[in-house]
Amino acid sequence: MNDQSPNEIDLQIIADSFRAVSDTQSWDRLIEAWDRKIANAGLDARKLTGEQHLKRHYASIRGLLDRVGLPSAVDPLDHAVGSVIEPAMALSERLRVVTINPAGRESFRVEQGQIANLDWLNEDYRRSLRDFIAAQNAGSNQKYRILRTQWADGREGLVEVYPVKVPEISRSFVVVRELTMQWSGVLDRALIEAFGLTPAETEIARLLFTHADIAKVASARGVSVRTTRLQLSSMYAKTETANQVELIRLLVLLATRMATAADDNKLRWSDPFGREKILTRPNGRRLAYTVMGAENGTPALYVHGIVNGYLYPEEFQATLEKYGIALYVMTRPGAGNSEADTSIDSLTDHVDAIAHLCAELGLRDIAAAGIHASVIPLAALAARPDTPIRAIVAMGRFLPYTARRYAKIAMTPRTLLWLAVNAPWAADIVARQGYRALVQNGVDWFIERAYGDMPFDYTTTKRPETAALIRNACAFTFLQGPEIFFDDLRMRSRDISPFVRSLRASFHWMIGGVDVYQSGAHRFYDAEDEREFCSLNPLITFERVADASELMPYQQPALVAQRIAEAALGRPQPT
Repeated sequence: MNDQSPNEIDLQIIADSFRAVSDTQSWDRLIEAWDRKIANAGLDARKLTGEQHLKRHYASIRGLLDRVGLPSAVDPLDHAVGSVIEPAMALSERLRVVTINPAGRESFRVEQGQIANLDWLNEDYRRSLRDFIAAQNAGSNQKYRILRTQWADGREGLVEVYPVKVPEISRSFVVVRELTMQWSGVLDRALIEAFGLTPAETEIARLLFTHADIAKVASARGVSVRTTRLQLSSMYAKTETANQVELIRLLVLLATRMATAADDNKLRWSDPFGREKILTRPNGRRLAYTVMGAENGTPALYVHGIVNGYLYPEEFQATLEKYGIALYVMTRPGAGNSEADTSIDSLTDHVDAIAHLCAELGLRDIAAAGIHASVIPLAALAARPDTPIRAIVAMGRFLPYTARRYAKIAMTPRTLLWLAVNAPWAADIVARQGYRALVQNGVDWFIERAYGDMPFDYTTTKRPETAALIRNACAFTFLQGPEIFFDDLRMRSRDISPFVRSLRASFHWMIGGVDVYQSGAHRFYDAEDEREFCSLNPLITFERVADASELMPYQQPALVAQRIAEAALGRPQPT
């Protein structure tokens, strides 16, 4: 395939682009074809041959994608939890919620990424669930259990629990699903339209469906059992059922038919700390933020990365509390519940968002931390004369991609980065098709392509507890779609050097001691890169972090939180 002519490569790109609309597995072949085309042009090129011809076909593909919508999920955990309307969630060995559906959030009162409490279980069965989860990872043959629930409203019921294996993750996750069928407003409308039931009669049907006992139905409605029986007689006639048993059977059949997961093909996310607040920027866009760490502590600011959200291992939160730090986390424009301003470039949008958050919250003379591309807008804001930032903790890679650095990147991120910067019309389609594949195949599909060429980080993503956190970060990042990913890539092409030269704020750069691609002596950033950057400003300090790489906050959470705390408290950073 490497000896294809330019025309053959273009045909391959067009063919795989159309295939990827219905077959998400074609996305990898599409990336390979684009990589060959870019290689022919040269990594330092800024324009492609045959661009107008490809643009015409991509306009057709864009219209096709708009018509077909998103595919249904086939990820085993998302399918098990998202394919039912009853409360359902998947738990890790340590009871961390890996995924949860909307009814589950309401009933279990927990968010994805949090540790679940078991207050909803009958007290006699809480140990049974813990034992069942532990047994799955000890080779037990028991693969199914029914446990009794005791909900806060006094309602009793049953849940089923069973293990689900995810490829390449050593430990099984356990799915918990309520067995009691849920009533919905759709069922009310169906009974009214199909059988002519009155609103009062649909209420009786709902209560009978829930309690299966005429006396309890009468008590709930504040009427006599005799009155309830008379009303049921009318309902039997309308529904052509002979008795209570047949009516309940009809209701169960209808509920089963309607128990489809609406919107199962959309990512869902909410703040795992339950503290999210939404501001409105002067441009009318929403700006979300949350707070973690010590209540009423010394303030600091954190701007997350791409699939480096802010739900990290417990050591991160514990360390912030230990040092008395209240960490304000800004949701980047285009991620989570923060809206991007597409009328301006991504860097300007991010700088404006950070400045607005600081002004609204009265954050002045603060330490700010960021990872990868999010460091760039922090440095840009810190270079302003009226900046609220006096110290920066910078993690990971944020230097601009020269041709030499391009060549070191793995094929998939290299291709996406080149398209994002030089052919945004193509990046838009490739991103939308990649997003479809993510929705259909689950977060592990994305992780494979984002970190599959990074052995150390890839191993981190496959740890059961980290997998739950990464799932949260993935949903957080892509809640609004794929645009934030390419905005991030485009921002990485900006040169941070002019901002850093002007800094009067301290700048502590932390980079993983394990090279991104584990390339031995040929590091992604070599010693010359590091020396050149550190020479830009005498306020820069540099730290190489052992046993860490791209996913540093997941790999060294206590150390990262400690460095943020030290910067917030004005303590010297290591050199």
